[in-house]
Amino acid sequence: MPASLSVEGQIISGLTALRMQRKEFVKICQNLSIPISEALVSLCLNGRREFTQWTGIHLLNVMNELLDLQRHHDVALSWAASENVATAIVQRRKNAVDEAKV
Repeated sequence: MPASLSVEGQIISGLTALRMQRKEFVKICQNLSIPISEALVSLCLNGRREFTQWTGIHLLNVMNELLDLQRHHDVALSWAASENVATAIVQRRKNAVDEAKV
């Protein structure tokens, strides 16, 4: 079991908080063009490997965006609709950029 402050531990905590399955997280990341596989996530979250720094940063960014999305809507979201979730994240990113320009 990874340490709770490690990237892997933070991902496990996020998945638990979101009530999300690993495969749903992987699908959302893949829809956001992050090259990740269910096998790699499984190995890393079971403590057999560690994510590379690049992968860890991107996965944590997505996890934080998912947690923000959940808090924003304050309802249970259907994580299985990975394309819709990824689209919502991209839209929030675009809105943040647009707001920063104002």
